[in-house]
Amino acid sequence: MEKGFKKKILISAAITFLLGV
Repeated sequence: MEKGFKKKILISAAITFLLGV
Protein backbone atom coordinates (compact mmCIF):
# COMPACT_ATOMS: atom_id res chain seq x y z
CA MET A 1 0.00 0.00 0.00
CA GLU A 2 2.79 2.40 0.93
CA LYS A 3 4.67 1.46 -2.24
CA GLY A 4 1.63 2.18 -4.40
CA PHE A 5 1.08 5.51 -2.66
CA LYS A 6 4.72 6.47 -3.23
CA LYS A 7 4.39 5.51 -6.90
CA LYS A 8 1.26 7.64 -7.24
CA ILE A 9 3.11 10.62 -5.76
CA LEU A 10 6.01 10.04 -8.13
CA ILE A 11 3.71 9.97 -11.16
CA SER A 12 1.88 13.10 -9.99
CA ALA A 13 5.20 14.88 -9.50
CA ALA A 14 6.33 13.84 -13.00
CA ILE A 15 3.11 15.15 -14.55
CA THR A 16 3.40 18.42 -12.63
CA PHE A 17 6.99 18.75 -13.81
CA LEU A 18 6.01 18.18 -17.43
CA LEU A 19 3.18 20.69 -17.17
CA GLY A 20 5.52 23.17 -15.50
CA VAL A 21 7.98 22.85 -18.36
